[in-house]
Amino acid sequence: MNDYNIDIYYQSLSQLDHSTLFASPMGFGVYHALNSFIALGSEPRTAAHSLDILRVQNQEPTPRLFRQFWRAFLEVVCQVPWFDGRQQKLVEIISHLISFPSPTQPGRSFWADLPELKYVVQELWSTPGNGGNNGDKYRRWVNLNAFIARLYSANIVEWYDFGIYSVRRASERSHYPSFEARVCHMFAAATWMTYSAPKLFLLTQTPMTDEGRAAFANTGYVVFDNPEFYGTTIITVARWIQWKRWFRNNSITGWDLSFTAYTHMNNADGGIGMEDLYMLRPFD
Repeated sequence: MNDYNIDIYYQSLSQLDHSTLFASPMGFGVYHALNSFIALGSEPRTAAHSLDILRVQNQEPTPRLFRQFWRAFLEVVCQVPWFDGRQQKLVEIISHLISFPSPTQPGRSFWADLPELKYVVQELWSTPGNGGNNGDKYRRWVNLNAFIARLYSANIVEWYDFGIYSVRRASERSHYPSFEARVCHMFAAATWMTYSAPKLFLLTQTPMTDEGRAAFANTGYVVFDNPEFYGTTIITVARWIQWKRWFRNNSITGWDLSFTAYTHMNNADGGIGMEDLYMLRPFD
């Protein structure tokens, strides 16, 4: 990963790699349903039905079984490259899941709250360390970010705190253990803006929440001195503009993922800059 074109380091995915997360009966069921989808191109709704059968077979799944389910599902997510169209198809699978009616609660889906999914995402939401195994941890980290950003954009989850975390890890730090780590974090952050910039921009007009405070409570970041970076909204306009400027300045070619993120942000906010802050203060 010696440049910003991380795509060239991704091999096309024809079938899923083995994982110990597929060893349990639940994990194997998830693997079987999604490997058919990955390798054979089955329809998302068909895959969703196969996954729902796992829930039916267990009648009253426990939190432990749900965690096995989602750990196996996210293992698949982490193997599918962020730019692969099958990432969006995985989002469609979840969309189908939450549309299936509950057998005990008419008018409500058993999967409506995606039980235990956020717990499992939080387990995985740590930095990818030194990349490991020729950068595999870096690739998996970017893929996971892209998937959660897609879920957020599709209004399936409202976990903007993960996005704030990733953008801050990329743009508000002054030191990275390696150039490769810096590129990894930039790509992870850029996927959030590529897939969900319009929805994230709305947070500049949304009153601060407990989730927002938690997302900004992490230490180890460059502290912005300007008071405009702090306010009563989840993301202040000044911080948004600073992030946008960071993506633009980190673009090498003018067409890479960093510039793509900048472009999506610019489209979402109408092209505002620091000079516009005075007029936008009512939003802060």
